[in-house]
Amino acid sequence: MYQRIYRVLRRVLFFDFGDGIDFLIAITPWARVDCHWETLHPSLQGMLSSRPNVAGVLKNSGHLLRWLSCQLAGKATGFPIRLEQEEPESCFAGEHVTPGKNRPAHIRVSHEQSDIDQVAVLIFELFNIRFFKERNDIRRQAWRGEVRKEDYLEKTFRLEHKAMIIAGRFLEGHCFTFRNASSDDSTYQDIVSWPSSYKKSVIQGGRYGYTEYVERTYDEKVLPHLQSGDVLTRERYTMVTEKSRWERKQRFLYSLDWTMSVMILCATGFLLGSCYPEANLLYPFILIFIGAGGKVVLHYYVEKHKKASEKPQRAA
Repeated sequence: MYQRIYRVLRRVLFFDFGDGIDFLIAITPWARVDCHWETLHPSLQGMLSSRPNVAGVLKNSGHLLRWLSCQLAGKATGFPIRLEQEEPESCFAGEHVTPGKNRPAHIRVSHEQSDIDQVAVLIFELFNIRFFKERNDIRRQAWRGEVRKEDYLEKTFRLEHKAMIIAGRFLEGHCFTFRNASSDDSTYQDIVSWPSSYKKSVIQGGRYGYTEYVERTYDEKVLPHLQSGDVLTRERYTMVTEKSRWERKQRFLYSLDWTMSVMILCATGFLLGSCYPEANLLYPFILIFIGAGGKVVLHYYVEKHKKASEKPQRAA
């Protein structure tokens, strides 16, 4: 409780009012916003009716109920979102599905968690579904073979990381609604304390199996399409794959070139600074010869590969 109050005070001191009036109402426990049952979104009414413990968490948070109703109505996304009562099909505590041709957008939150965790997961998925355009663009590029697997995984997880950070800040702003949260509410604690660093976020996501889940999704849905797609898709996928291999090889060649440069500088410095006539100067000359020759061979190899890769483009 004291940690959450400290986070709120820190945001007040640094004028971090990213959530606007919702945040100001949340940090004022005596402020109450009336939200009548009739004004709630039908999906939210169904969730509160079937899950009385969740209703107990939100009973004194009229501003949060109003915000949830507006989000389910499509205020931020532009399309309505249905809150289904079934369990998620994935192995996670919640999931969202963007709208399709004959499929409305919906969110599912698992019953097998605490009441505070269910509200936290719902809030996270409402923020996460906002990036549907970016996810569709990434998925479209992957299906066309325009991005490699590593880029697909990184872009997808960066969106998840961004949604997690926004949801954590939002939950911190409404800390008085979740003032009874304890260590048993593991999902809520994870979202609030999610690391801001992307690298640490990848490690944290790997512990929950999200990285493996995205990778498995790519291998099961995208990769078979690329391998069995039309000629243009296969050629584009092959080109991207070859480009990825060449980039990895190029990084190795550049590091090797840098090592040879350091070797030449060290040998030259030894020659210039040597003041002992009896010192054997043959080895520095050998190092300089090997380093210079290696740099010439490396630059010739790189230029030859560049010219070979530019020929098909000019012919096209």
